[in-house]
Amino acid sequence: MVADKNHVGGTDIKIRFNNLCRQFQESEKYLSSSLSGFTIPADEDIDYEITVHDKRYEAVYAQLPEVVDTIAVMQSLIPVLMKKYTVEQISNPTEEVQKDINETIATYMVDILLMRQVWFSISKFRGEYYITMFYDNKYNEANGEDL
Repeated sequence: MVADKNHVGGTDIKIRFNNLCRQFQESEKYLSSSLSGFTIPADEDIDYEITVHDKRYEAVYAQLPEVVDTIAVMQSLIPVLMKKYTVEQISNPTEEVQKDINETIATYMVDILLMRQVWFSISKFRGEYYITMFYDNKYNEANGEDL
């Protein structure tokens, strides 16, 4: 996690937040989890929204893998598919089997995207705002072995 050292007012934090959103949206390295984006409208009073409505401003992006090894993906998926289907069914799938195979591949790819996420939010301290940014890399997550 990283956080801005300097705290600013509502107008400045809105500009900072929107600039970060645009940088991530324009980057080929990240995929937004929102089709419409996360920018805050120019006429929105974030001081009011945060104070009165307890609104949270946050954006989430998935870091795309540099290369998708399609052979490795298929090697990972074959055991999963073999539990459901025979080699013949996979080689010559019916429409229903093909649909299930496609859904399995899509789920696997989404799981890959969820492994490395970046998200940031507007935080408030003593009446001023700052950006808090989190990098969640599940590939580096300790699973008890380093305790």
